[in-house]
Amino acid sequence: QTIVVGHAVHNDLMALKMVHYNVIDTAMLYKYVNPNDGTPSLKNLAKGVLGKEMPNVHDSVNDARVALECATNYVVLDGKVTPVEKVYTRSRATRGEDSANVLLVHRLPTSTLSEHISEMFLAYTAIKPKKVPDIVFSGSFGKCNVEFTSRGHAELAYATLNGEEREDKGGKKQKRVSLKGGGYVCVRKMKKN
Repeated sequence: QTIVVGHAVHNDLMALKMVHYNVIDTAMLYKYVNPNDGTPSLKNLAKGVLGKEMPNVHDSVNDARVALECATNYVVLDGKVTPVEKVYTRSRATRGEDSANVLLVHRLPTSTLSEHISEMFLAYTAIKPKKVPDIVFSGSFGKCNVEFTSRGHAELAYATLNGEEREDKGGKKQKRVSLKGGGYVCVRKMKKN
């Protein structure tokens, strides 16, 4: 039977309503130095096991690759792995408690730089983002979470953007914003209204 490799795979299997017994779950292979810290996150495994930084934006392809590398490392070391330090904790914005000041910009062409996103918001809304992290690319497009100084700034930036507003599959509002050189990007609110 096929072996499924991943991190916290039980979540994925439940979402798919799938039962599978041949699973290598990196969340179960590694432990934190302090056992009270719970199950190691994939971001902490990437840093502690592989010495790699994970992007701040979710990328399922990258997550799968990192989980496979961590599983391979476990096999190569014959299960004799050292506990991982908890370097990263989930921020409030990641948990959705403080994401009202963040807009997701996605469907970004591969030539896009973080500076281009700042310039787009300044040109189209006259509002400068507080932080535009590195763009995470997967295939032909990229995405990133753009942080504004406050919820009001994020809401005003979104409201000021010209573009057709639609709901995505999860019911969150997003706008299709035309680009000067042709094409478009999508700007999405992080919470349902």
